[in-house]
Amino acid sequence: MEEFSGTDFTRPEAVQMAGAPAVFHLSGETGTGLFERSARIRMLKTG
Repeated sequence: MEEFSGTDFTRPEAVQMAGAPAVFHLSGETGTGLFERSARIRMLKTG
């Protein structure tokens, strides 16, 4: 999980992960959870 140790653009095969708390609304109910996203370093923009 590169998010916790920085983004190393010299390792394009590595995975960058980011997570954030989220509030979900479904069928009249509200709940909390975690929204996560991941991408290979080579897919990230550098500028």
